[in-house]
Amino acid sequence: MSRFPYIKIVGLAILGALLVVGCAQATETQSAPQPTEPMAAPTEAAATEIVIGHTWPDLQNPYYVSVRDATVELMAGLGYTYIYTDSAQDPAKQVTDVENLIQRGANLIFIDAVDPTAVVPAVEAANDAGVPVITLMRKPTGGTWVTNVYLDSIKHGEMACQLIVDMLGGTGNVVDLQGILSTDAGRDRTIGCTNIYNAYPDIDMVAQVPAGWTRTEALAQMGTILEAHPDVDGVFGANDEEALGAVQAFKAAGIDPTTKVIAGVDGTYEAFESICRHEMVGTVATFGIEEAHIIADLAQMVINGETPPTDMEFKGELVTLDNIDAMIEKAGYDLDCAALAP
Repeated sequence: MSRFPYIKIVGLAILGALLVVGCAQATETQSAPQPTEPMAAPTEAAATEIVIGHTWPDLQNPYYVSVRDATVELMAGLGYTYIYTDSAQDPAKQVTDVENLIQRGANLIFIDAVDPTAVVPAVEAANDAGVPVITLMRKPTGGTWVTNVYLDSIKHGEMACQLIVDMLGGTGNVVDLQGILSTDAGRDRTIGCTNIYNAYPDIDMVAQVPAGWTRTEALAQMGTILEAHPDVDGVFGANDEEALGAVQAFKAAGIDPTTKVIAGVDGTYEAFESICRHEMVGTVATFGIEEAHIIADLAQMVINGETPPTDMEFKGELVTLDNIDAMIEKAGYDLDCAALAP
């Protein structure tokens, strides 16, 4: 059941199909070729199909992959042709990708911006072409759109860091591994986490550094931090990839991560595994399957000529060992948590 009751819920048959298929590879389920291939000549059949375009910021990120895979299945169930692109964190490529989606006849374009300012020409290009735009997570600084789906990233940072502080009993040395600070989520998660850390006089934030949303960079940054501060007690990763990088850094330093307090944001499969292993204490989950349903519901509303809300919050939920089994079921993960426990 969607958590947004004013949005038309995708039929049970579609949901059943999603649960059977799981995270299928998009290359197997897409009903249209990648935008890099030449455009096919228009046909009478093509003139009647509904084409939904979508530009993703980074399909190397496991969270985006999970949403993409679920969205592919839902769009197929609705009978829409779903064409997506991977901007690979390149703002210029994202503008070109949107222009290509317009050329390919997209009836609606979802834009999950790499950069909210750099993406404005892409939004304006869709506006000029008369193609409706729905923005996801990062609201562009210009252009017009039908709906913006947003995260309260300050709240998510506060939730994760409050968990860290509570687990530490209000005292200890902590780290904030930041996301990309040019993005709303990167800035806001740091604001939220810092709000919590600063509220406790016995919490000492010994390092606050950007880690680029990636596990590799978080591993490197955390390794450097541990050389100067081997007594770190808790770490906030601005996303799960960064939190998992911190887990790896402790291991590389010969420190058992189960003796530390590490939390992230996103709710990826690997983060759930890490919680089951007691390596991470928690994550603020925004379930990929739920975001996919929001995307499909909004697409159906726009295509049907209905008016969706202008702004829609995509809420996060705190996942810990206390509720992990229920959250595994909600996420649709095939995961036996008890089997991973140390």
